[in-house]
Amino acid sequence: MAILGRRTLRSSRAKTKRIDNAFAQVSYVLLSCYTLFLVATWLSEREMFRTDKCTLLSGNPIHNETVKDIAHEKLLGSYLFRVDKNNAMLYPKEHLAGAVASLDARIKRVTMSVEDRKELAVHIEEYTPAILWCAEEDSSTTTAECYHADEEGYVFARSPLFSGNPFIQFHTGI
Repeated sequence: MAILGRRTLRSSRAKTKRIDNAFAQVSYVLLSCYTLFLVATWLSEREMFRTDKCTLLSGNPIHNETVKDIAHEKLLGSYLFRVDKNNAMLYPKEHLAGAVASLDARIKRVTMSVEDRKELAVHIEEYTPAILWCAEEDSSTTTAECYHADEEGYVFARSPLFSGNPFIQFHTGI
C-alpha cells in the first residue's frame, strides 16, 4: 500500500515550473537593476549634467574657499566604481551639507541647489545671536565665560570678549 502524503501528490512538472518562474523573476530583477545602472552611468558621463563650479550664497561669506574645497572633494569619486558623483542629479547632498555644517557652530542650516545643471549653489544660514549665556555671575563687565544663544535659547557658540553689555545676559551656576 502506497503512502499518500503531501509529497506524493505534487508532480515534478509543477515543481519544475515553480523553479523556472522563480529564476525568471530573479533574472528580470537583475536585468532591471543592470539597465538602471547603465542608464545612470551614461547620464553621469554626459557633459551637460556635470556640475563644474560651486558658489557660496550667504549673508556672511565665512569659509568661502573652505566650502568650495569641501564641495570639490565630495563631488570627486563615483558610486559603484562607475557612476560619477559630480552629476546634477546624483550629487551627495546630505554628506556635503553635513560636512559644511560641521565647519562652524554658527551655521544653522545648509541648503544646496543646482542652477542651470552646471553650478552648485550652497546656501548657508547662520544663527543670529540675541542673548549671552554666562557660566556664573561676575562682578566685572567682561564676558569671559559666555556663549551666544539665539531668540529661542539655543546656545550655539562661544562669544568673544565684550566690554560692556551688548546683549542680554543670563547667568547660571551650571
